[in-house]
Amino acid sequence: MSNDDATRRAVLRTTTGLGAAALGLGSLSGSATAHYPEELDVEVNPGFDGRIDLAGERFAVRVAPNEEHDPTGEMPGPHYNHTHYRAGTADAVATGPRPEYAYRGLFHDGSVLLTFPLADTGITTATDTVRLRWERHVGGSHGLSGTDEVTVE
Repeated sequence: MSNDDATRRAVLRTTTGLGAAALGLGSLSGSATAHYPEELDVEVNPGFDGRIDLAGERFAVRVAPNEEHDPTGEMPGPHYNHTHYRAGTADAVATGPRPEYAYRGLFHDGSVLLTFPLADTGITTATDTVRLRWERHVGGSHGLSGTDEVTVE
């Protein structure tokens, strides 16, 4: 085998390995973000322009229905005040405890109003967005999410 053949094979192996690694990393990062695609239409403290008062104990989130999720299907069955929803900063929603939310009402468009305790949500005066995550199954790793801009006082 000549030096040219060995060099071509080394280049081919390296190029193929880099291409496979790039494809593998792309698919891993795609699957990590695909667990909770941002497809929920949410509004924090509707009627109050997304203002959250840290002196209060709770905040509200309106969750609108879509083709994949009917929030009225979650209420008031066995998951009422259960763990299918999390709300707060992105970090708190991903790793924090599951707060006990409360169902507060139904809008004419099929949206529901949920309230969450402020404790353990990670929300501070520096917070500018709140994320709501819905899990298809309690303790599961798939569902939908949505965010809304907020002003924290």
